[in-house]
Amino acid sequence: MRNSDSITQHCQAPKPRRLTAYFVCLMLSLFWPSRFAYAADFSSERVGEVLYFTGKLTETSASVIRTFIAEKGESIVIDSEGGDVLAGISVGKDLAASDVKVIVRNYCISSCANYIFLGAKRKRLMEGAVLGFHGAPKSTYAGVQSDVGRAIDGIAKESTEFFKSTGVDEALLSKSHALTKLEKPEITFTLSVNGVTKEYKSQASALDALTACLRKKKQCSMTMAKRGVSDSRLYFPSLQAMTAAGVQGIEAYPYPKNSSEMTELAKNLGGYVELIGDFPI
Repeated sequence: MRNSDSITQHCQAPKPRRLTAYFVCLMLSLFWPSRFAYAADFSSERVGEVLYFTGKLTETSASVIRTFIAEKGESIVIDSEGGDVLAGISVGKDLAASDVKVIVRNYCISSCANYIFLGAKRKRLMEGAVLGFHGAPKSTYAGVQSDVGRAIDGIAKESTEFFKSTGVDEALLSKSHALTKLEKPEITFTLSVNGVTKEYKSQASALDALTACLRKKKQCSMTMAKRGVSDSRLYFPSLQAMTAAGVQGIEAYPYPKNSSEMTELAKNLGGYVELIGDFPI
């Protein structure tokens, strides 16, 4: 995605008592957006002691994986673009306390890489698979005031605690953020009331307007657009970088020999992802 493009995210229609969660959804979906589309959020199939999982990490999909782990399955073959941070952390914690192996078939990105791959005691990449990092809540989010900012800060703290418990140095995520960050985006909130739309430049004014609308029991919805940035840069660390960060239990980690091979891998993901690796400049 070029810098002139915009990204628009939608979350479920809010209820008056869920406004903070609604805004957290909007903010997180922009800073950790999905670039992979499916007919459904996820699909899963258990074949014997193996769970095949494809898709987004949500509270629902995480429960499927956690049930498999609790039933002491053998391995999870996964393709995931990431998704909900807390869902990823919950799965990662369960994996850290189990012997279930994680096998990345094609890609494991964002929350999948941060928490599922790093959390598993045993893991491997299949030939041609991509592990993609672009930061964590602590290092990626620039900060928002009020309840929304505090909610995201709470998620960031849970993320930090996860890395402490697994012994993985969060510097790996800080490095990924430094390598993939882009210029400050222009963020616009658009409130729709009975089909009439109005734009807001600040989170505070948008939240006030949405609250007032809901209190009047009108039909309200809000979208949020991020313009002027790309969301398609990912850091695929080398095995040496992973080991230096304290990541253990990697059984196989095929890695491109040079930047040209890395570019070819990116094409396999649809051509809209820029993969940054550990190669000499």
